[in-house]
Amino acid sequence: MVPTPYIESNPRYDIFHDGHYQYAFNQSRPLMHHVYQIDRDLIWEDLVKKLTQA
Repeated sequence: MVPTPYIESNPRYDIFHDGHYQYAFNQSRPLMHHVYQIDRDLIWEDLVKKLTQA
């Protein structure tokens, strides 16, 4: 769980540093799940299946 990022007046979302993008965080912001790896093909397959069955 990590704090949700926010947009600053001078956004840092496009800064690439040490192989990772830097985000602006504040520890008092609501928490979110941070995913390191995901099987997007499986998720899309499940989404399409659910939408076609509706």
